[in-house]
Amino acid sequence: NPTQLASGATITVEMQSNETCLANPSNNKATASLQLIGINGPNPSINSNINTVCEKDPQGIVVNAFGEGDLPVIYQWLKDGKIVTNTNQNSLKLTLTSQTGQYQISMNDGLCPTVTSPLSPLLVINARPVIETNPKVEIEISADGKTPVLLNAKVSPTSSVLNWTGENIVGDIDKNTLTIVLSKEAVYSYTLTATDNNCSNSQTVEVVANLPLKIPNAFTPNGDGLNDTWTFVGLVDYAYLKVTIFNRWGNIVFKKEGEQLPPWDGSSNNGAKLETGTYYYLLEAQKNNGQNITLDGSVTILQ
Repeated sequence: NPTQLASGATITVEMQSNETCLANPSNNKATASLQLIGINGPNPSINSNINTVCEKDPQGIVVNAFGEGDLPVIYQWLKDGKIVTNTNQNSLKLTLTSQTGQYQISMNDGLCPTVTSPLSPLLVINARPVIETNPKVEIEISADGKTPVLLNAKVSPTSSVLNWTGENIVGDIDKNTLTIVLSKEAVYSYTLTATDNNCSNSQTVEVVANLPLKIPNAFTPNGDGLNDTWTFVGLVDYAYLKVTIFNRWGNIVFKKEGEQLPPWDGSSNNGAKLETGTYYYLLEAQKNNGQNITLDGSVTILQ
């Protein structure tokens, strides 16, 4: 009958030969002893720090395995009963909806049979809402401050709770379409946040508001505080500008280029005040979208 032996027990084995041709028949016996050493095999279990998380959450769901035995083990994770490739560590970090499921761990120490833990509770990763919208909108506004602009977004699932943030908003902030009214030439930012099943996603829309490009044909640099400089209006949409001023004989009296053009006070490049009269300009510019334009005309300095 099978006998259960405890760790540390000694087993003695005696072997006897029936051969009669031995030179010394009294030596036809041999004995050997061995001592049993108990090894604790793996008894795996798993737990997780959280059972539900939003997709692509940096924290994710961290699943840890416990219950290694006395010998080093080889880990193998299974999801819904199928082997998960390249998972030979004692922990998993799950961040994608495709990783939702039930997990178990196999530990093999090379001596004791592979033991697999019971299925864990279902680990759920909720998808975040999907927002589709144009990330950058360029518009031309009027100076009267009455230019309505509509920003549209498509959100899935449609049951998501919406919230727009930004300035100059009129109307509802919890709809797919946002209405804003702009009067100042500037770059504005609006953010739409969609929430579903306690998981949120956000997308920002940049609105570039441009006044129509306006180049004055005269100015009076006399220091009275009124119309003292030659100032362009509507330059927000431009990434690079170069202006060259000529006198009536075709000589260059002023030149400036860069991302912005500061107001011109009627001085030449060497700082001398130019005489009253008509001058001619050449404007070379590149818009933010890469389009190149060239404009020319005249400007009169009055005193």
